[in-house]
Amino acid sequence: ILSHLITVQFQPIQRLVVRSINCLLMGNASSDAFLQIQNLIPPMIKTVMALPDNESLVQEVLENLIELIDIPKFLNNQISMLLNYGLEIGRNKNLNPDLRKIALC
Repeated sequence: ILSHLITVQFQPIQRLVVRSINCLLMGNASSDAFLQIQNLIPPMIKTVMALPDNESLVQEVLENLIELIDIPKFLNNQISMLLNYGLEIGRNKNLNPDLRKIALC
């Protein structure tokens, strides 16, 4: 359901879905369900980056992804996506410079 809802072109719904995916990821980080949930990360990131006035949501997602890096099964499957996300945030001159630095670290 979330993978379908994130594609809905209604920003309040998209923001809610992104936050829901974030909560699911953090709440299931140590479970087997995590492998299924992590497939929602790429569309979540694409949605976050496309939303206007997204800085607080970008920071929330980035901070949670940083916490998840310690999980080997996450890192193995998502390393290239994480690098691309960090670079995309780092290149975005409309975002706070501190947030851009965090993304590149």
